[in-house]
Amino acid sequence: MTKGAKKWFSGMLTLLLFSSLLAACGGGGSSDSAGSAGTSDSGGTSGSESSGKKVEVTMITWESKEMNDKIMAAMKQFEQENPDITVKLIPTPLDNYGVKVNGMLTAKKAPDIFMTGNDMLLDNASKGLLYDWTSQAEQDKEFMDGFYKGVVDSWHYDGKLVGLPGLLNTYGIFYIKKRSRTPV
Repeated sequence: MTKGAKKWFSGMLTLLLFSSLLAACGGGGSSDSAGSAGTSDSGGTSGSESSGKKVEVTMITWESKEMNDKIMAAMKQFEQENPDITVKLIPTPLDNYGVKVNGMLTAKKAPDIFMTGNDMLLDNASKGLLYDWTSQAEQDKEFMDGFYKGVVDSWHYDGKLVGLPGLLNTYGIFYIKKRSRTPV
């Protein structure tokens, strides 16, 4: 497994832990709240504080079957360490992903963990559909310091941290400088 994949899996596991901590604090049984890394107020606790109540954490991805198999292999280890939590994968093709996630958010049936781009973040945050992670981020400075400087900045909306970066993508605009152009 590559170093990048290991880091991604570690990040996903951390997001799962955040979700389970929030679920433990919520105590209710509704799934009306959602976050960019997602949360449901499902109730329950993580492995070492075993309450005997099973919690299902849902996660939606746009990944290939091969990548989903690797993600779920990592989640199996998480489930062994946290026997009260099971992870359910909702695989969704990339071409239908945004429509499906937005529909689930609007219906207040969002998965606990989901990936989104900044375009969806701005739209969903402006509608108040995303969870405010600010207090958790402030409590875990070591985790937050693990991101490259400036990377988390684009996941803030209206002073709230509404998501965390899962990948670091660099985009660019390229052109051919020496291309000959014939005047029209």
